[in-house]
Parts: sequence; structure tokens; C-alpha cells
Amino acid sequence: MNHLIDELDQARYTTLEQLVDQGVEVLLNTDVTKINAEKKIIICEGSDERVAEVKYDKLILATGSNQFSTNMTLPSEDKVTVFKNYPSSVAVLERLETSQTISIIGGGYIGVELCDALKDKGKEIHLIESADSLLFRYEVLPMKAEEKKFYDFIMDRTKAEHQEDMKHLLAELMERRTADKLDKMYLMSVVPRALSYLDPDAVNEVKKAVSEFSAKL
Repeated sequence: MNHLIDELDQARYTTLEQLVDQGVEVLLNTDVTKINAEKKIIICEGSDERVAEVKYDKLILATGSNQFSTNMTLPSEDKVTVFKNYPSSVAVLERLETSQTISIIGGGYIGVELCDALKDKGKEIHLIESADSLLFRYEVLPMKAEEKKFYDFIMDRTKAEHQEDMKHLLAELMERRTADKLDKMYLMSVVPRALSYLDPDAVNEVKKAVSEFSAKL
């Protein structure tokens, strides 16, 4: 998508057919089991258990992320809602219809887009970001002064990168939820997908911090 839409049901991703028409080889239902960086070869295994090798000159890891992890214990669905695709977006927006004051943790593109969509519905929004700017991976046009007044920004929370400091931040957020009488608080944070070919211990602290926060909702 590279344009604004009026309704959620207009949101669409690039289709498989469009990629194939552009000459892209697409391997679906295929897991990467190993990467040989020296020989620049990717070892893949399909759902039919057939193994294939894919050669490359440059490798881009674009495996995405997921709000949930099979290695984490999460509360019931009435407390935690995934916000990733069209069906989950519809469910989230429906649940927010009766809420007036909402807190969003995470100033990435999903958090900012949700913030903008909810402001159009007249909601009071509190947007919290650990970095010192929103959409830090993107070049963003300066926000006009009259636009800033509609949002409550909490920035520069870099301490939250560490598990122990995350506990203090979460406690502060729960206090804000009570003091500001927030109806809803959404954590726009993610944990990496299971990447068996990478270090399995690399994201343990993130998983633990997110799991602890989810239990407090």
C-alpha cells in the first residue's frame, strides 16, 4: 500500500499472482532450516518434506514478527488482542468502539497508524515510544503544532531495552493507566518469529518482558 484508504476493507497486500507476473520466484509453505554463509546457500524444506537449495549473492532477512510466541504464556484473548492483519484489525476496532481514552505503547508504523485512525474517531490517545522520535526507521515530515496538541507523547524511554528497567517502566505505565483513567492500553511491540537458524537465546529477555507486561493487563 502506498496511499490512504477510506475504509479498512480497502487494505490489501501484494498478491502472489502479482509477484509471479513480475518474475519473482515464490516458495510458500517452505521453512529455512540452515544458511551456509560461506557458500551463500539457503537450505529449505517444504511441507512435503522435500529439501531444496537456493543460492544468493546478497541475503535479506525479512521474516517479520509476531505479537505472540508459542514459548510465552499469555492471558486469555479477552485481555490480549493481536493487531496484525485484516481480521484482527476489524476485531480491535470493534472492541475500541466503546473506549474513549486509549494508550498505545510503540511509535512504529502500526502504532502510529492506529493512533491516527483512532483520533479520526474522536478518541483521546496517549502514544508512548522508547526512542526520541516517532517512526525512527522512516523519514517523516515535521508535525504541525496544531496537530501535536491532539496527542499525548511520551518519548525517550530507552531504558526499556533492558529487562530490569522494563519492569519499572511497566509499573509506571500501569500507574498512568489508573491516574489518567485509560479505557484501553495497547502494546505495539513484537517478538521475533522462531528463527531456528539463528541464536535461539537472542530474544529471551524480550519474550520475558512482554509476557510479564501481558500478565498485568
